[in-house]
Amino acid sequence: MSIEISTNSIHLWFVPTDQLNNTKLLTSYKQFLSNAELAKHARFVFEKDRKQYLITRTLVRSVLSKYIDQVSPRDWEFILNDYGKPEVASELLSFPLKFNLSHTPNMIVLAITNGYEIGVDVESLERDIATDELAKYAFSDSEYKELKQVPFELFKERFFDFWTFKEAYIKACGMGLSIPLESFSLSFSAPKKVSISFEEPRNDDP
Repeated sequence: MSIEISTNSIHLWFVPTDQLNNTKLLTSYKQFLSNAELAKHARFVFEKDRKQYLITRTLVRSVLSKYIDQVSPRDWEFILNDYGKPEVASELLSFPLKFNLSHTPNMIVLAITNGYEIGVDVESLERDIATDELAKYAFSDSEYKELKQVPFELFKERFFDFWTFKEAYIKACGMGLSIPLESFSLSFSAPKKVSISFEEPRNDDP
């Protein structure tokens, strides 16, 4: 029986990859991959990269079949848009299912929607990137100003708030870093609320 998803919902699927160490189980995942994916899997030099790729592709294919069970996991076909964002070949869809992926060491997340473009980002707070210099480069002027106003002990957490939201937004648009990062601004100034605004010529709908 298929999982139903309404048009105003987002479903998130998480896999903590460090908890998947059963060799027999991981080997069985190869049955879900296409020949091209199996070939790419074999080209990875490091075992940790082969493992993450194998789990990622199995996650996408098996979860998609939970929503459209007429298509088996191995039968899914994907196309890339002009900017490299993958999507399901439309002839396989009985409704406009959309998905997006993100991963960080030991965690993969898959987002699913019905009819809406979606972007998702997951980051490890252990990443040593939360610096003033990178914030100046990656964030808009108003975002940088807001970030500098938070107490020092909250700087890293708020940095990743901005980072993950901006990454998710450009992924949802399907255009990646062709969207200038300073052309849109997020704000966390209101409690438990995030807002977004746009500069010319990025006339998007908040």
